[in-house]
Amino acid sequence: SAPGGGGASAGAPALARAGARVRRPGVVVLLSDLLADPAPVADVARTLRARGHELLVIQVMDPDERDFPGDGEARYRDPEGGRESPAAPADVGALYRATVQEALAEWRAQLGRAGARHVVAMTDEPFGTPLRRLLRASRPGVIA
Repeated sequence: SAPGGGGASAGAPALARAGARVRRPGVVVLLSDLLADPAPVADVARTLRARGHELLVIQVMDPDERDFPGDGEARYRDPEGGRESPAAPADVGALYRATVQEALAEWRAQLGRAGARHVVAMTDEPFGTPLRRLLRASRPGVIA
């Protein structure tokens, strides 16, 4: 989707286009927030791996997306559906953080099974840090 557009990430179509353009086996890199269903991306990842490509997935995340900080009450709007709900971060924070961890675990599992390497790049750390972890890893799946 367009930056700030509020739609779901288009990782699977982007990977498919990249795979169609790269004729010889090589490295394909996906840089995304991965705010989408992991299954279509994992399917394309398996296809790319079958064609001999190495797939590196860098998931960009802001600490506020992971931690859900805040005080008081606010109205939260679903950017895809438009539904709004009032809530206090203190009331929903633990459930939110657990949901984020579940989503990250699902991405790690699906990408790992597809033969891709995956790392989360937090926006408050130098970009070279997760990139080095990703490039040093010798096996698909989760990168510490």
